Amino acid sequence: MLKNGARMHDFANAYVETRARRGLLPVPVKNIVDARAVEIVAERMRRVDLLTDRNVAAAVRSTQAVVWRAERQRQFDRLVKTVVADAHLNSARYGHEAEIEIQARARRGMPRVPVKSMIVALAMQEVIERVPTSRLTIEDTRSARLAILRIDMPHQVFARGLRVGLTARSDSSLVVYRAAA
Repeated sequence: MLKNGARMHDFANAYVETRARRGLLPVPVKNIVDARAVEIVAERMRRVDLLTDRNVAAAVRSTQAVVWRAERQRQFDRLVKTVVADAHLNSARYGHEAEIEIQARARRGMPRVPVKSMIVALAMQEVIERVPTSRLTIEDTRSARLAILRIDMPHQVFARGLRVGLTARSDSSLVVYRAAA
């Protein structure tokens, strides 16, 4: 399943479409994939006659759990890589946005957060909309954020000595300004 899962899903989708075209009752794709996996393994085994229905059902459940964990890990790894790449690519923009957000938090009386943490949060917000996260839990995204924070990311925007600030107007709007340090 780990090695050939995509091909097996393609086969199952084609099979379900063929059944639909012929007017037969629909069958879940997951059932077709599981049945095909059992069929392939059974063809390679010597003593299939020793297996009971319970053995096969337990093997299918076990395989589903392993595949689910592998897909979850794959999504986690992709999320971390994509956030790191996005943070590097857009470091100047995220640096400016982070400074603005930190200053806004300070004005609201909220605790100060590190710039790097804010950059990771901003990058995570954008990336999470583009990458698959169907298997990830909220705890997984927190873990991803902590893993990313441990990665050493350069902050070119701060090395240039740029300062970003906010000025409040009398009409309660905020003006963003940038000045050299």
